[in-house]
Amino acid sequence: MDRKQWLFTLLIQGARPYFHRLTHAFGSPNYLTESSSCATSPMLSTWLNYGSRQIAFKSPVRCSLVWSTSIINSTPTAWQSFLEARAKGMKLIVIDPRRTRLATMADIHLQPRPGTDGALALGMMNVIIGENLYDKEFVEQWTVGFNELRTLVQNTSLIT
Repeated sequence: MDRKQWLFTLLIQGARPYFHRLTHAFGSPNYLTESSSCATSPMLSTWLNYGSRQIAFKSPVRCSLVWSTSIINSTPTAWQSFLEARAKGMKLIVIDPRRTRLATMADIHLQPRPGTDGALALGMMNVIIGENLYDKEFVEQWTVGFNELRTLVQNTSLIT
């Protein structure tokens, strides 16, 4: 851990137990930090999908879907492995309303209006589930609530 990381940990994370106690003293069960909305969810999803906290675009990645983020800015340490994977033929789909540098490199660039990406996600899940394009064995072994998700996406009307 370098000096800046250590200082950040001391200043921000070191104070967390006190903020936690303060919220409970006022009777609130709700305690959030900047990590709740910023760093934790992408780090956890990266860890669960790639087996580490670092994104690595290595074989056998044939296609990468990047949704409303920019690897160049948000994960610069992965940029080199991304470029190497692109050079080896990895396809790139970017979903972002902005025309970013990464979007200009995409094979497919979807530009949903801000606030409509939830509808896009539901539509994509509806196609994936409806056409049985998912790993059934994985879903049965590792997920909870898939049947409820299937019902939700099949019954959600995207046209009002």
